[in-house]
Amino acid sequence: MIIRKVTLSFLILVFVLSANAQMKLVPLKTNPVLKNYWRNNPLQTAKINAATDTLVLPFIDDFSYDAIYPSSDYWCDSDAYINSSFAISPPSIGVATMDGLDKTGDAYDTISANAIGLCDKLTSKYINTFSDPQNNPYDSVQMIFFFERKGLGNNVEFKDSLVLQFWDAVALTWTNVWSKQGGVIDTVFAKVRIILNQTKWMQPGFRFRFMNYGSKSGNEDHWHLDYVLLRKI
Repeated sequence: MIIRKVTLSFLILVFVLSANAQMKLVPLKTNPVLKNYWRNNPLQTAKINAATDTLVLPFIDDFSYDAIYPSSDYWCDSDAYINSSFAISPPSIGVATMDGLDKTGDAYDTISANAIGLCDKLTSKYINTFSDPQNNPYDSVQMIFFFERKGLGNNVEFKDSLVLQFWDAVALTWTNVWSKQGGVIDTVFAKVRIILNQTKWMQPGFRFRFMNYGSKSGNEDHWHLDYVLLRKI
């Protein structure tokens, strides 16, 4: 009887260990915070000011406000997720996280688990980079921002990327001015500095946008932005 009990206990232990060995972490397909917001506000959409609103320098957003969407004082869309829990040691309290979920917290592609492509956009309102409020032309303007791959979220693969585009108010087109690939896990935020000294960027109708490319099937491939600053030099 004792031998049978020992044998049975051993078999149960082997089964448990075997089951645990097969367990693995799987990224969430949704964002529960965003889902809960839309569940409690079914008729409300994120407030977005008119895209024609023109801002004056300096432009600065450190995402330290109590919200889940980018401030409509600065941004024209609401794809990015504002939070203080996904990044590691950000320069300021909050960050803008870009991933594979739309503004309602659902995956961009709910059909294909392998869908890859453009996901979130974070687009500024129009900014006057030509002159100050007294109509004194600027010689040059600088843009500064900080970014981090993964943080406490899901790792970005080598094929994933974060892209920054500038709006050419003369040619009326978007132009890639900076990008970064995935495949690296960051533990600190990297600082980026870009000088705007070309005529096509020095216009009253200037704007910029960040975009991330990666998995469109869930809460994956996280990029974090912080302390976005645009000012004259």
